[in-house]
Amino acid sequence: SMTSNIGKMRTDTMKSVDSMVADIDSKMDQARAAQERMMNLRGMKSDSLDAGDNKQASRYDEQAASAQARMVRYQNQAKALAQELNDQAKQIPGTLHRIADGMDENEVKIEAIRRKIKGLQVAKKDAMALDPSKGFDAEPSMPTDKSRAIAERINKERASMNKLIATSDSLNDQYARLQDRSKELASSSERVDTSLESEGTQTRSLRETFARLGNEFRSVGSRMRSVLSSIGRFSGLSRLSRQFRQLPLSEKSNHLIHHAVV
Repeated sequence: SMTSNIGKMRTDTMKSVDSMVADIDSKMDQARAAQERMMNLRGMKSDSLDAGDNKQASRYDEQAASAQARMVRYQNQAKALAQELNDQAKQIPGTLHRIADGMDENEVKIEAIRRKIKGLQVAKKDAMALDPSKGFDAEPSMPTDKSRAIAERINKERASMNKLIATSDSLNDQYARLQDRSKELASSSERVDTSLESEGTQTRSLRETFARLGNEFRSVGSRMRSVLSSIGRFSGLSRLSRQFRQLPLSEKSNHLIHHAVV
C-alpha cells in the first residue's frame, strides 16, 4: 500500500524537467514579444493622438490591448508550469519521510520474524528423533511429523520476511528516483524565470524550496542508513545495503546539492 501511494508521484512518467523549463522559456519569449509589441503600439497611439488622428489612435489602442492579452496569457501559462515544478519539489520532503517511516516499520517487523524463526529452529531441533544408527550420543537428526510441521511454519515466516525485504527494496528504489528527481528540480531553479521584469517571486519561491530539500535528504538519509545497516546484520537476502551504498548520499553529495540550490 505504501509503495503504491508513493508511486502516485509518478517519478518515472513525469515530464522531464528540461522539457518543462524549455516550455517555460518558450512561453516567456512569447510573452516578452507580446509585451514589446504592446509598448510599441502604445507609443504609436500616443503619436497618433499628438497628430490629432483619433481614429488611428483607436486602432492602435485595440491592437495594444490584444497584444497585452497575449502577453498575460503566455506569462500565466509559464507561471502554471513553474508552479507545477514547485509543487513537485514541495511533495518530495513528505514522501521522503513516508519512505523512512516505512523502512522503520519493516525493520521492526523483520526483526520480530527473525526472532520467531530462531525460536522455531530450536523447537524443530528439539522435535527431531534420535537416529539409532548414529549412536545414542549423537544429536537427534531424524525428522518427525512435529519437526516437519515446524519446518513448514519456518518456511512461511521466511516467505513473509522476504516479502517485507522486497518492500524495503522497493522503497529504496523510490528513494533513489526521488533523489534524482530532486536534483533535476534543483538545477532548474537557476533557469526558471516567469517575470517580465526583474526576478519574480515564483523564481525565488522555487529556490527557497530547493534549498530546503538538501536538509531533508540529509535528515532522511541518516535514518535510512541506520535502518539498512540493521537489516544487513541479520539478512543476506536483501540487496538494500549494496544499493544504498551506491546512492550518492555522502557529505560530498549533499555538498553538491547545497551548491546546486544556493
